[in-house]
Amino acid sequence: MLIQLKDSDYFVCDVFNLIPIFNQLDFIRSYVSDLDEKVSGLSENGKGMSGTQKLWLGFVISAIIVSNKICWACFSRISGENFKASCLLKMFVRTKGFWEHILQASTLALLEKFNITEAVLVLDDSDKLRSKSCRKLYATHKVKAKNTGGYSVAQNIIFLVLVAKGITIPVGFKFYEPDHRWSKWSAEDKKLRKQGVSKAHRPKEPEKKNKSKSQLASELVLEFFDNFPNLNIKAVCADCLYGNKKFSSPILVKHKVQIISQIRSNQTVYLKNKAIGLSELFRRYPGVKQNINFRGEAKDVIMCGVRVGVKSYDGQKLFVIALKYEGEDDYRYITATDLSWRSIDIVSAYSLRWLVEVFIQDWKGHMGFDRMAIHQGAKGSSRGVTLSLLVDHALNTHPDQSALIKSESSASTVGSLIDHVKVEAFLESLMQVLTADSPIEKYEEMATALRSVHSLRASKKHLINLDMNQFEGKEYLAKRYKIAA
Repeated sequence: MLIQLKDSDYFVCDVFNLIPIFNQLDFIRSYVSDLDEKVSGLSENGKGMSGTQKLWLGFVISAIIVSNKICWACFSRISGENFKASCLLKMFVRTKGFWEHILQASTLALLEKFNITEAVLVLDDSDKLRSKSCRKLYATHKVKAKNTGGYSVAQNIIFLVLVAKGITIPVGFKFYEPDHRWSKWSAEDKKLRKQGVSKAHRPKEPEKKNKSKSQLASELVLEFFDNFPNLNIKAVCADCLYGNKKFSSPILVKHKVQIISQIRSNQTVYLKNKAIGLSELFRRYPGVKQNINFRGEAKDVIMCGVRVGVKSYDGQKLFVIALKYEGEDDYRYITATDLSWRSIDIVSAYSLRWLVEVFIQDWKGHMGFDRMAIHQGAKGSSRGVTLSLLVDHALNTHPDQSALIKSESSASTVGSLIDHVKVEAFLESLMQVLTADSPIEKYEEMATALRSVHSLRASKKHLINLDMNQFEGKEYLAKRYKIAA
């Protein structure tokens, strides 16, 4: 076994700092047990996780919750050196077959636990900013920094999130990496076109080797349909970036599902076989006030919908809706592939797309990947994201959160739930000290572990090899340059 257990398993709590405690979190143990059952059902040989794998996974998920990072050295310190960093890393890197079905198994466990039979899928992508000198990291590329207007280096991840009644969970992801050779050609081609160079005298377009975001997103959706064929997916929602045929066509060929997206105002549509600009069309047909179900609440909007052919979809007829929320001056244009839906239902379903933004905010703030110690290559990055998504799944199995979801009450926020878990763990550790046969010895054991969490390290700010006598003028130089001064 790569990890040797002592008498007690150490987990951590962060009330003031990272505090070791002596018991595994009960809801994490139950979650891993349910996960193991689903893994055995999905694996070809019918085997689940080994005892070491279950122990490792339970500890790592708990450590991520209380430390908000994925760092093996940190995990070792907060366990009181009960788990060695090298052993934790070996399990992460060398385990085979463990990662193949783990996210699917976790999703399946949650679907059964909360009796979810129908849902909506929503998509979006997010950038994880990295250092500008990170050539060995997987799928890094230059992206535009929204806050500065300049450029940064980042990893771009496309997320697929499932929205059901009472619960929202991530169910898939893919890394996007542009084709650098094609991007270089595209930039040069635009430059030459502005200079008036004809196509015959411009370099030929190279073959694109990497898949676009639309292609990766459609693959995510199709994989989900294959993995969960019995789940009734009402709609797939994505923003303007995925409002094209490259995204919708592969899905619609295999599955009859409503795909709701958005298109830009400069698009051309066909009304009675005549081409017309989208903005011009809705100047002719102004919107009217409607009351819609906006993420469970009634809200007034101004909207108008028409069924027209869209040029960017090769003339395919879509339900196009001009939508304007209260306080907005300009319309946004929503598209739907299934023409049998009412416009107010399409807009209500599209409002669920905002929940993927909430998930990404929670993921960056609480799931550890944003502060992940660097792991090179595709496997290191993908496994790190998978661990962070399992943390999100595990939190939904906490007894308090689970009770709220099952009773159809508003679930707790991720931040407040994590704070609640930390306090519970800390109080449980104190109770074990108080009820132990030898409370003084138990206290000393806890105190020793606590002191080892943050060992004192040498500071580079407080210098010791510093001679203040060197910071003064020299007499021989003063005499030499006295006249010059």
